[in-house]
Amino acid sequence: LGGRFALQIYGYGLMMVLGFLVAIFLAQWRARRSGENPEVVLHCGLLALAGGVIGARAAYIIQHWDAQFAQQPNPLAAMLNVTSGGLIYYGGVILASLIVILYLVRKKVPIRRYLDILAVSLMVGLAFGRAGCLLNGCCYGGQTDEHNHLGMCFPLYSKPLVKVSSTPG
Repeated sequence: LGGRFALQIYGYGLMMVLGFLVAIFLAQWRARRSGENPEVVLHCGLLALAGGVIGARAAYIIQHWDAQFAQQPNPLAAMLNVTSGGLIYYGGVILASLIVILYLVRKKVPIRRYLDILAVSLMVGLAFGRAGCLLNGCCYGGQTDEHNHLGMCFPLYSKPLVKVSSTPG
């Protein structure tokens, strides 16, 4: 291994992985405390992960079809290129929820009980995801002055500092 290699770890991806792992661990712990099967929770988490990414990407593609995908020489390749950005939370939640509910119905387990177990983990995962968005610079809130204790300073010319004119011309 005499050579060096560059390993880039992005804040958004790291927070998503940490959020998923913490959420699954928490849901399994809550399932054990409730007398339910933690393996069912693990399968729900894996299905929700796959469904969440697919649903979030599909929602982004639908919303941005005309602007980003319709004019591409190879729209399918552009749609599959998740590394260029483009996930919408609500699309992920909708598809992941549908897949998890179908799985729970198929397993013939108490659906409401498992959804109660999973709900807390969904919010924990969302908190990690929002922190990842902040680290990525895409979800930064409204403009404030430098004396606000909850404000933060972004680098010059980053997305939060570039002002967008709301009036034409």
